[in-house]
Amino acid sequence: GEMNIVYLSDISRMLEDTLDYILKTLPPTDILVVDSLLMEQKHNTHFSLEQALDLISSIRPRQTAYIVGMNCDAFPDHDEMNSQLQSISIEGVPSVQLAHDGLVLSM
Repeated sequence: GEMNIVYLSDISRMLEDTLDYILKTLPPTDILVVDSLLMEQKHNTHFSLEQALDLISSIRPRQTAYIVGMNCDAFPDHDEMNSQLQSISIEGVPSVQLAHDGLVLSM
């Protein structure tokens, strides 16, 4: 069947109308791709990791949430960070992980 991918980059806040559209008008989200420039520090044009995780928790993609746009100096090593993300449980979200260059999604 078809998969629904929601891609949110360069996001610093989620408008309620936009979130309602994603949740109530679009088909259920299978894969969510969301921006997170920094781990903790807020930025005026990008989500922090905490903000990204909150949004992932709201949208609850059925398959995977990928985090993109990371500042490599602000995050731990890619594999280490993915291990940390695996230990975070978000109800209804099977997998949260950092994306990487060359990532290919099976659809």
